[in-house]
Amino acid sequence: MSDPWTDLDAYHQWVWQKLQDGPRRPDAPARLLALATASADGAAARMVVLRAVDASARMLEIHTDLRSAKVTEIRADPRATLLLWDPADQLQARLNCEITLATGAEVAPLWAAIPQQARRIYGGAAASGTPLTRPEPLQAPDGMAQFAVLRCRVTGIDALHLGRDLHARARWRHQDGWHGQWIAP
Repeated sequence: MSDPWTDLDAYHQWVWQKLQDGPRRPDAPARLLALATASADGAAARMVVLRAVDASARMLEIHTDLRSAKVTEIRADPRATLLLWDPADQLQARLNCEITLATGAEVAPLWAAIPQQARRIYGGAAASGTPLTRPEPLQAPDGMAQFAVLRCRVTGIDALHLGRDLHARARWRHQDGWHGQWIAP
């Protein structure tokens, strides 16, 4: 790959490589992304775990509890932004996405691959955000009834690399192929 600070296509590939590292390595900066959605209060942001990346399909995958606020927000407006920050490379990448929700039989193979211990975070007794008198231990759900997958199709990327001598920022839009342009930081 050529130098991403002088080659727009190499920069684009570099950002996608960072994303692909997320599900593969627990210590990768793209493992945890901030997901921002439109909410009744204006906007909501939270950290999510990146579970899968398919660069050729422009698809990122996140698992969630079907009863979470983010699901309600995405059903009302499927547009969202994912934010990656890589402190070692001083890279910020904002990913505009359109999200579809997958549940039931469609996600059964993914549910089957989740270890029993990890299943406890999906579908606990109380829905996410429910008021409690005290914290409750995680419980294994009876099945995958509350398990959902957010499929985030990337429609645009705005990446900013904060180099010592050069700040390189570019924006790409996907409209029948990726089209990029250098922009001022």
